[in-house]
Amino acid sequence: MIVFMLSLLRSFSQVAVSVLSPFVNTKKLSAVAAKLYVNWTMLTTLVIRDLTLRSAASFGLSHLMRLLCDEYIFYTVEHIVSRESCDNLPSHSRNILPERQAKREEVNPSKKRKDEQ
Repeated sequence: MIVFMLSLLRSFSQVAVSVLSPFVNTKKLSAVAAKLYVNWTMLTTLVIRDLTLRSAASFGLSHLMRLLCDEYIFYTVEHIVSRESCDNLPSHSRNILPERQAKREEVNPSKKRKDEQ
């Protein structure tokens, strides 16, 4: 069951990447990502609604899988959008971002010390 869920999540992630990849270096990326996530949520909501109306015995498991898939798709879409929006910043602005600065300090603590001296 776990192997099936992992393969299902990978295939959903690949679908999200394939939908967003044509818009990676455009200004439409955020809008397309938002529309993708809204459509994804609508589709999964319709499936859960149908399971509820039919009183499916597997509703609990299906609901948990829906929540997992929704979060994973949201993470994938958010990761693509944030990566591209950060890559489009000028190089001097990238250094100001706290996450990147903290990562850089964790990876190269010796570089930090040289810069401070």
